[in-house]
Amino acid sequence: MTDFYNLVPSAPEGRFDGIERPYSAADVKRLRGSVQIRQSLAEMGANRLWKLIHE
Repeated sequence: MTDFYNLVPSAPEGRFDGIERPYSAADVKRLRGSVQIRQSLAEMGANRLWKLIHE
């Protein structure tokens, strides 16, 4: 598990494999705001679809 998955715990394992990021997890932590925005229905639907496709 990479630092990215620690930042976004709801992301399914392997969801962003192969994505190159020219920045570090520390950069993301430093730049992101303090308010956590959650779209729980959209997030749940996307995760459910991802699981259905990859099972």
